[in-house]
Amino acid sequence: MSDYGKDLDACRQAGYAYALACIARGDTAPMEAPFSGEWADGLTGQDVIDMAGVRKTFEDLDDFEQSDILDAWESGYFSADWPDWEAAR
Repeated sequence: MSDYGKDLDACRQAGYAYALACIARGDTAPMEAPFSGEWADGLTGQDVIDMAGVRKTFEDLDDFEQSDILDAWESGYFSADWPDWEAAR
């Protein structure tokens, strides 16, 4: 990744923005595991990179980079002020 710290921060911000969009459409609690693959149309690592504006291909990243960007996105996503966060835990 070009500037690793900057890219991770962009992923974190993208996760937070995604959460705000979910809250705005009426979601009250976050998905428990956004990248579990439970949903056929669920989020992918490439979605995270695209949301963050990082010009890379997820599959071309090292394993630790893939984990780091997903963790950063989730950090932003779960940090949002979800209306019913306690009920989701």
